[in-house]
Amino acid sequence: MVGVPFAAAFQNWRAPFFLFGGSGILMAVLILVTVYRRMSETRSGAGTASQEADFSYMPASPYNRNTIGFGIACVVSGTVFYGFLGLYPIFLREALGFDAGQAALAVFMSGIGAMLALLAGWLGDKYSQKWLLAGSFVATSAVAFLMYVVVTDILGQYILAFLMGAFASGFLFTNCSTAMQRSVRPGHVGRGQGLFMLTYYVAAAFSGLLFARLVAIADWAGAGIWQLSVVPLIGAAP
Repeated sequence: MVGVPFAAAFQNWRAPFFLFGGSGILMAVLILVTVYRRMSETRSGAGTASQEADFSYMPASPYNRNTIGFGIACVVSGTVFYGFLGLYPIFLREALGFDAGQAALAVFMSGIGAMLALLAGWLGDKYSQKWLLAGSFVATSAVAFLMYVVVTDILGQYILAFLMGAFASGFLFTNCSTAMQRSVRPGHVGRGQGLFMLTYYVAAAFSGLLFARLVAIADWAGAGIWQLSVVPLIGAAP
C-alpha cells in the first residue's frame, strides 16, 4: 500500500527500497537513543521463579522429540507462508487480471490478518498448542485451495488474503515460535528460539523458488494445491 504509490511518484521501482531501508536505519537510531539498557540486558540472579521451579520432567537436551516435531511444523509454516507471500501479487496480476493497486491491497489484507497474532498467542496460552497448530495448518490448507482454485473475484480474494495472513502468519508463526521455546528448559530458551528461526527462515528462503518451479510445471492452481494445500497437512501430522 505504501511501496506501489511511492514507486509511481518517483517513477522508479527502487524508490520503496530506499524508503524502507531508511526506515530501518531510523528505527535503529531510535532504539539506541530511547530504549533503556535494563530492557535489553539481563543479569542472572538467585531466587527467580524459573530457577526455583522443577523442570526435571523436560528433556535435558534442547534437541529432543518435541523440538524435532515443532521444527518440522516450522519448516512447513515457513515454506507455506513465504511461498504464498512472494508470488501472490504475481498470481493476482497474471492469473486473475488484477491491477497493481488491487494486488497491493490484497497483500495489505494479509498483513491485517497477521495482526490476529495477539489472539493466537492468547489462545496458545490457554489451550493446547499442539491442537491449535494442527487446526491452523488445516485452515491454511482450506483457504489456499479456495484462493488458487475456486475464488476469482476481487472481494473474495481480499477476504481469503486476510484469512491466509491470520492463519499462516498470525496463528502459525506465533505458536510455532512459542511452542519451540516451551519444548526446552529455561536455560536453553535461546537455543529453542534459534531452532525456530533456523527451521522457519531457511525453509522460507527456498519457498518462493519452489513455488515458481511448481507454477512452471503445474500452473497456478496446481502449485497452489501442492505447496499451499497439501504441504500444510504434512505440518499438521507431527
